[in-house]
Formats: sequence, C-alpha cells, structure tokens
Amino acid sequence: MQVCKLADMDQTLQQIARYASNFTFSNLSSDVISDGRKRLIDVVACAVAAYDKQPSAIARQIAMQHAALPQAQLIGTHHFSSVEMAAFANGVMIRYLDGADTYPGGGGHGSDCWAGILAVAQFKKSTLQEIITAITLAYEVFYRLFQAGNFREHGLDNVLYVTVGTAVGVCHLLKLNEQQIAHAVSMALTGHLPMGVARTGVLSMWKSGASGNAARNGVFCAMLAQLDFDAPAQPFEGVRGLFEITKKFTWPLLPSKPTDTYALSLSHMKSYLCDYHSQTPILAAMQLHQQCRVDDIAHVHIQTYWFAWNEVASEKEKWHPSNRETADHSMPWIVAGVLTDGVFSEQIFEAHRLVDTNLHAMAEKITIDVNDALTKQFPDRMPCIMTITTNQGKKFEVKVDMPHGHYLHPLQASDIKNKFKTLTRQHYKTEQADRILSVIWQMDLNEPIDQIFKEVVIL
Repeated sequence: MQVCKLADMDQTLQQIARYASNFTFSNLSSDVISDGRKRLIDVVACAVAAYDKQPSAIARQIAMQHAALPQAQLIGTHHFSSVEMAAFANGVMIRYLDGADTYPGGGGHGSDCWAGILAVAQFKKSTLQEIITAITLAYEVFYRLFQAGNFREHGLDNVLYVTVGTAVGVCHLLKLNEQQIAHAVSMALTGHLPMGVARTGVLSMWKSGASGNAARNGVFCAMLAQLDFDAPAQPFEGVRGLFEITKKFTWPLLPSKPTDTYALSLSHMKSYLCDYHSQTPILAAMQLHQQCRVDDIAHVHIQTYWFAWNEVASEKEKWHPSNRETADHSMPWIVAGVLTDGVFSEQIFEAHRLVDTNLHAMAEKITIDVNDALTKQFPDRMPCIMTITTNQGKKFEVKVDMPHGHYLHPLQASDIKNKFKTLTRQHYKTEQADRILSVIWQMDLNEPIDQIFKEVVIL
C-alpha cells in the first residue's frame, strides 16, 4: 500500500508534527515542571469531587463494559477498562464540576488532555518525566490552535483542541515518529469536528461528556497512527479542509527552550467550581454581602466584558437554570447564590436549591450589561463592576479586576493543597489526602505513574 508521505502534507500539519517530534524534557524549566505537578493535583481533585455525580457514574459504567486490553485504571477505583474508555470516563469526571484550568475567551480547558495522557501513561508505565513532557506538549498545541484559529467563532466546540492536543501528547508517550504524528493530528481534525451547540441554551451532561469523548478520540487517533494507519495529507490547507470551514491562520513559532513561556503556565486555574467568567463576580458579591442585608437588596447591576456576558449571561435560561450544567455556567444564578449565602458553595447547584424560590427571586433582581471599557481589558483582566441598590435607595459598588488563579495571580502550592483537601474531603480522610499530595509533589521524575492511581482509590 502507498502510504501518504510527510512531504505531501500541508505546511501547517508538517509544522505541528516537526515540533512535536523534536520536543523533549530538556525543553522544560523547573517552573513548568512544578506547574505540571500543580495541575495534576488539580485534575485529580476535580475528578474525585465529581465521583458520585450521575454523569461520572454513567461514564464508569460504560467503561467497565469494555475489555481491558490494553488497560488503564478508572480514577478512584480498582477497576480497569480499555485505554480509550478510561480516557473517556476519567475525562468526564475531570470536567464535570468545571473546576480545572481554562483559557478564557473560548479556549476551553487544557486540563481535559490529562485524561487521555494519564490513561496511556499507565498502560505504557510511563514515568512522571514523560507525562509532564507529554502534557506540556499537549497544552502547547491546544493553546496555539485556540490562539490561531479560535474555532468558537465558526460554530465549533473547544473540545476540538482537546482531541488534537491529546493526540499529540499521546504520540509523545508512544514515541511515534514525525510522519505518524502528522497522521494522528490529521485524523484528530478530519474525523472529529464538534458543534458549539453543546454549550448554548439549556446545557446537558454532554458538556462534560464532550470533553471525555475528545480525550478518547485523541487516544484512538494516536494508537491508529502507531500502526501506520494513514490520514489525509491536507487537513488544514487542502480542498474542503479546515481552513475552508474556519479561516486560514499561520501556525506560530512555538517555545522550545527552558527560558520560554509555555502554554501550560498560561492556563488559568480556578478557585471556585464554576465557569471562569463568574470568578470575579463571586468575589464582588462576597464583598457586597458584608455591606448590606440580603433583605434590603432591591436591584443588582453587573457590568462585565462582552465575552462574559455572551457566554454566561446572554440567554434567558441563565436566570432560571433547571440543572447543574446550566447553573454553573450562569453568572446571575451564581451571584444570586453568593449574595444570599455570603459565600460560594456547591450547594447552589444542588437539586433543592435549583427550586429555591428565594434564589430565583434574587436572580430576578439582577441585570447584566456589557461595559466597553471592561471589554478592552479582557483577557489580561477579568473585570467586573457590581452595584447594589437597596430598598432605601442606598448604593454599594465594588470592582474586581482579577480572580485568584489567573496566570498573573496564580494559585500557590498552599492554595492547591487547600483546594485538593476541600474537594476530596467527602471521599478521603485527612491522612489519605496528605499522602496523595505528598506522593505527587515528591514523586521522582523517573517513577511510573501507577503509584498515584493506587493512592487515589476511594476506600
């Protein structure tokens, strides 16, 4: 059979494949390695916190129906599944509570790539060094695709970045050559163009399912490429290729030295388990709660940047969400909950709070508008101005520019530790949580990942 040669492939595909094939651990600084450990802790915490949620249970159930050869472990359990289905199930758990890192502005979640890379790494008995190299590479391709193409503007869902990023990261773990990497990327693109409707209107379980599915697809593409299954040579630039669906873009010069800034370190981590654009309104609402009584609030006016309004405050469903998926992507609902309770809590997304008439009444008092001056500050800042008018006519106003977790205001090791313990306390006693944190922070880079899967089993 005539195999499609690298020389026949379009320039963009060649650039990605060449970069990935030359990428090594020596490219990384100690800061990037530390950031990798932080995000590994974060995705484990988010996955374990979502362990009991219905989509997570469904994902594990279907994964356990698959023969486990080659095999990888389902986070929190002793159970194994096929590598692809483990990537799917673990990906659903990582994404469901929407607590892991993100690239604001339509970039989605680089953290979704962890599911596929961890699954393959366990099967291959990859070392922590190999995993951090692979995930850094995955984030790099993920982020640059977002920056260059911004597929959201063309109706495509951001999980496309997950499929391509995962495929490239897994190719590194499988030690594939340049031509095989190119085929994996081509398959990831040509076979998996997801629709943005997954994130509009009333949201569904597919909000997290799409992420797990994207990780699974990336794994599958890399494993096919390993067996020299070839793919279209011109997925970007060819006739009816990606550039005809979106727009032509130039692939950027990517970092390659330890002194460079890598996309992994540019991802924004979250202090609160909800959409990123509500992180600063949460802080504003907590401050205003201390300044006036809840019963005195007559009206709440929020000024925000255009993307935040468009993403989490432009649809009527956001004011009266009927499920968790819609509620955690609703600025008015989240603000109503924080103004009522004084703090952010996962409880505002529970079934009994979603029918709470007081919360719905508070949401009705909230209006949200776009402020052009704030829009100009995004994405370097995530500004929010919140003004409360009381029944007595008094006004209280707060402005918050940046959430804790923004790459310019990053979470520190102590913050990651506290977040991990908070999210996992339902499943881990203090001793187990401390042991898991110690294992990930102190694990030698030459050790395989198996120990982490063993430690995170829910007892």
